[in-house]
Amino acid sequence: MSSSSQTKNSQRVPVPSQASVALLYKLCQRLKPMMTSTTYLSQQQLHDLGVKCTELDFDTGIPADGGPRFLQLASLEHIETLAKENNLIEHCSVNTSFDTYDSWHTMRAISYFYDYNLFALVPKTDKYTASDQDMPHETVLDHSPWKYSDHVTINGLRWGTYFALKLKDNSEPDMICFLGNINPLDDEKIYISELWCIARFSCNQLSKKEHRHNQTASVTLVSGSGRSLRVVQGYVDTNDQSVVLRKSAVIELRGDDENNFQKLLQVCRWFLAQPCKKQLSHLEEPEIQDNAS
Repeated sequence: MSSSSQTKNSQRVPVPSQASVALLYKLCQRLKPMMTSTTYLSQQQLHDLGVKCTELDFDTGIPADGGPRFLQLASLEHIETLAKENNLIEHCSVNTSFDTYDSWHTMRAISYFYDYNLFALVPKTDKYTASDQDMPHETVLDHSPWKYSDHVTINGLRWGTYFALKLKDNSEPDMICFLGNINPLDDEKIYISELWCIARFSCNQLSKKEHRHNQTASVTLVSGSGRSLRVVQGYVDTNDQSVVLRKSAVIELRGDDENNFQKLLQVCRWFLAQPCKKQLSHLEEPEIQDNAS
């Protein structure tokens, strides 16, 4: 009787991620018919879709909503060391590469810097084979817990995700993606493509067998258009079954080579971040305060 009772009870226990998957799936269904006619989502539209917006600090990765922190950013010193060791500055002539008013072309030049230089991927040409001695054996990405996933989603020429990063050990369903848009970034508005990618990728990850025990899958986007970049992070808040979007301030690549390259390296901190799920207070370093007292 005990065994029968346990079996019966176990069948009643829902998989923790089911509610999140259902919410994300419904959100995708509502967004889909809007994709061809909508570029930006108004605050009213986001409210109607059950999406809450908050801020994200670009330099520290600390969210303003008091919710979990998903990424511990790599130190800039570490990124600069890797850049020097891999001669990244020799592979990126910032002003030359971005010397255009075509926002789509400029954004792709930025994505290629990360795609082919930061991650040192082999160009997709016939002259390279799996046994080619010139293929890189170590990349900048080897110094991080993430692996490259060739995840491109194109919707005409208006936007596209150029690559995605997933955890090598598959311990968490979290992802980091590079998203490019042909329309300019607006500090006050959310792209529909940003919300779509977060909802779609998060839903896909939580639907996988190995992640069904997870309640949330954060998706972090480095979102770009022309010379403008920002970070947008999204996840499901299981407490009130809403989707939370965190967005950073917009940074601009409009300086000289040295300044632009430094900003590109600052963005690298997100691509090489360590995954974490930490509840933060507004004080990041309580230990220092305790020692001082």
